[in-house]
Amino acid sequence: MARAVYVTCYYKLASSEARRSDCGQGVRPKQFALGAANMTELPPQLRQVRDFFFKQALALSPERSYLHQPELIKNQTIFRLEDLRKHLNNPFLDLDFVQIIDRGQLVDLRAARCFKIVQRRQIKFVNRLVLQQHLENGAACLLEGVDILEPQVNQLATALDRAHSCTFSNAVVFFSQRGTEAYRGHLDTDDVLAIHLAGAKKWRLHRRQPPRRTHLVELGESEMGPLDVELVMHATIPCTFPLTSATAPRASKPCSICCSSVTTAIP
Repeated sequence: MARAVYVTCYYKLASSEARRSDCGQGVRPKQFALGAANMTELPPQLRQVRDFFFKQALALSPERSYLHQPELIKNQTIFRLEDLRKHLNNPFLDLDFVQIIDRGQLVDLRAARCFKIVQRRQIKFVNRLVLQQHLENGAACLLEGVDILEPQVNQLATALDRAHSCTFSNAVVFFSQRGTEAYRGHLDTDDVLAIHLAGAKKWRLHRRQPPRRTHLVELGESEMGPLDVELVMHATIPCTFPLTSATAPRASKPCSICCSSVTTAIP
């Protein structure tokens, strides 16, 4: 993982000015708008993360493999377990955004893809019972596209991506249960900011390695390089991992949830 950046802005909130012709009769345009018009001022919690990134993470020396700030945010509301539950319960969830890892194996979710015929059209939806069964068995879950799905994450992405003139970022949420991780030993080729949202997880961070584009995942202990530090991440702790740092997380409580953002600078 690498020097911290959060998420990029794929999801754009609608303007507060909707044309009257686009609104239902009797509905004022501003009532019909999908989002707030003024997105320039970040809420306090997002400002705290932004300032941590710009004032501390960007100044991280190349020799450091991580930077973290315990208890930066009190009672965080950026993304909660109930938000993850909301998305997984959505019958129109795009399963391309989801990975379920059960007993160390990636689950084939084709059985969860359903449709019904309405006036000769296929209406696709998700059978959430398939997801629920694996999660009840202790599976881990990875939800991509959080920068698209969650306006708060999108706001933070918009602010943090200004650190570079041209970036491509992605936000992902990891839900882990004791003994089951969505990610094991791996090496990141991009900059990463992780915010631990709930529960606790032990991270083993290894010294930075020379850049490469192959053999990045499922790394054994000998392939991770010398161990730099072990740290336990609790709720509301942000941590940054510079480029080419190898990491191996493990949940140390019954469950944990973490949001991380990968940012690639595009030349």
